[in-house]
Amino acid sequence: MIREFHQTSLRGRNSFGVEQHAARLAEFENAEDLRTLFGNGAPERWCVLGGGNNILFTRDYDGLLLTPVCRQITPLGEADGTVRIRVDAGVEWDDLVEWAVQRGLWGIENLSLIPGTAGAAPVQNIGAYGCEAKDVIEQVHMFCVDSRSTATLDATHCCFGYRESVFKHELRGRVVITAVDIRLSRTPRPRLGYGDVEREVEARGGAT
Repeated sequence: MIREFHQTSLRGRNSFGVEQHAARLAEFENAEDLRTLFGNGAPERWCVLGGGNNILFTRDYDGLLLTPVCRQITPLGEADGTVRIRVDAGVEWDDLVEWAVQRGLWGIENLSLIPGTAGAAPVQNIGAYGCEAKDVIEQVHMFCVDSRSTATLDATHCCFGYRESVFKHELRGRVVITAVDIRLSRTPRPRLGYGDVEREVEARGGAT
């Protein structure tokens, strides 16, 4: 379902709390919503606005802002201790980390407290304490604006680097990420080799 807002305040939609306005903002849930929004072609200016982190509005935005609001985490299957899940783009990343930790699933615990949404994670290849999103991402699901079709990109074709991906370059302004498939593990494998993390964990009695 699409919810549209016109000449709407962005104060509550960016982490700086800047009071600027968007000419048009649309909250969407899935690719079908995006197909409707781009039914007459892409507007001259459009951009995805997730959690509004690391973005500073210095003036009103005169185009279309797209905000993913679907927040489902869907198990895809389990084999040999590996659990695969699909995470909608609108899921808050830290909520995903908490979801995984509460279920004893390992792989993203070092990425706790990173602000933003799951849909933004592959764009920036978020990372912290020696871990990166690319370590767990299997596939990225996206809507292709020009063709108004959906596509899936394997991690090997995402060109992940240090805070880099194909979504910041060749695919920038061409696709909207709708979901991300990641793999987690039931086997505890704490990664403690970054800086003072190992010493701090030992001082607290070990990883739990």
